[in-house]
Amino acid sequence: MLKDVLFPPRCPVCGDVIPLENRMKLHRFISGVQSGRKGRTEPETLYAAVMCGGCRNIPVYITEPLCKKCGKQLNGTSPDGLCGDCAENERRFEACRCVMTYDETLREIMAGLKYGSRKEYAFPLALMAADALGQWLKETNADILVPVPVHRERLMTRGYNQAELIAEGISLFTGIPVEKKLLVRERRTRVQKELTAAERAANLQNAFRTQGQLSGRTAVIVDDIYTTGATMEACTEALLKAGTARVFGLCICAGEDKNAR
Repeated sequence: MLKDVLFPPRCPVCGDVIPLENRMKLHRFISGVQSGRKGRTEPETLYAAVMCGGCRNIPVYITEPLCKKCGKQLNGTSPDGLCGDCAENERRFEACRCVMTYDETLREIMAGLKYGSRKEYAFPLALMAADALGQWLKETNADILVPVPVHRERLMTRGYNQAELIAEGISLFTGIPVEKKLLVRERRTRVQKELTAAERAANLQNAFRTQGQLSGRTAVIVDDIYTTGATMEACTEALLKAGTARVFGLCICAGEDKNAR
């Protein structure tokens, strides 16, 4: 709590400090969930505890039409309901859904979360995900949420895994448990944003392994950004090898359908 006073959480969109009285409502909600005393908390109360009212509608949410496989916003006509990437590449995950478009606003938010030590940005992103995709998550009958892991060297440098923080936030709202140590990143890969689609796939080949078996269970992989699907595919492959029955994906934001048909 002292850290919250000395380094108060800020709105992920505009950077303003969230009022203390609003933050206290969030602390009470989290404490209630963790102690099993979860009461009903209106979404508006939680949104006010993590971002400014005027900023809530700035991020662009993904809506229909969207790719029926990866959940990316479709920018053109698609007779088969697929984006350009999914039309050209086989997907072993059943479906992925993304919350928002990876535009300039989300680029700044994600940069703050991943490289600027703004850990508090993870919770509002998780709230948006649970609010927008809660019903879809329920329909997957998910047994576990599996955050995409970061390599131990990067974890030591950054101090946290942003996908894990997002997954923990989603778990608070949905009750779906998080398996933090199930997926392991075997080697430190190159930063994906610097690579082409083909290079991304090669970069992640055999990059992940699992610790334990998941026979018959349904897993939802949680990540921050969906671009070409290379990370989602690599994680899906590892989970299927471990006996997972069904694999879905959930990402906070998705890049553009650059191959609109």
